[in-house]
Amino acid sequence: MKLAVYILAAGLLAALCLAAGAASAHSLKLFALAKDGKLQGEAYVPGRGKIKQGTVEVYGAGGTLLAKTQVNEKGAFSIPLPSGKPPFKLVLKARAGHRAEYVMSAADLAGGGPPAPKDEGLSVRSVVESLGIFVALIGLAFYLRNLWEKRKKKRE
Repeated sequence: MKLAVYILAAGLLAALCLAAGAASAHSLKLFALAKDGKLQGEAYVPGRGKIKQGTVEVYGAGGTLLAKTQVNEKGAFSIPLPSGKPPFKLVLKARAGHRAEYVMSAADLAGGGPPAPKDEGLSVRSVVESLGIFVALIGLAFYLRNLWEKRKKKRE
C-alpha cells in the first residue's frame, strides 16, 4: 500500500512540475508571407504539428476586417493580398477558443520578412511529461486496487 502511495505521489509531483510546460505547448503559432499577390501562411503548435481547423482573419490598421479564410487540412492558408496600408494583423481562431496573431509590416509585404518556421517535432520535454503522466496513472491504479482489496476484506 505504501509503495502505491509513493508511486502515486511521485507521478503527480512530476506531472505538476511539468504542467507549466504542457500549457505553453498548446500555444498556437501563425506565420504568413506575401507571395504572388497573396498572403500565404500556416498555423501550427510547436512540437505538435499543424492546425487542421481554424479561421484566419485579416485586419487593417484601423481594426477593420479586410478578409477571412479557413486553414486547410495541412494547416495552410492563402488569401488575396488585401488593399490598404500595412501593417495587417492576421488572427487565427481555432477550436476551444485558441487564438494566435501575426502582424505583417510593410517590410514583410515587400518580401523581407522572417524565414519560415521549422516544426521541432517530438521534444524531450513532451516525452518526459508523458512519462510523468504514465507514472501517475500507474500509481493511481495501484492505489485503487489496494483500496478495493481492503474493502473486499472488510466485507468478508
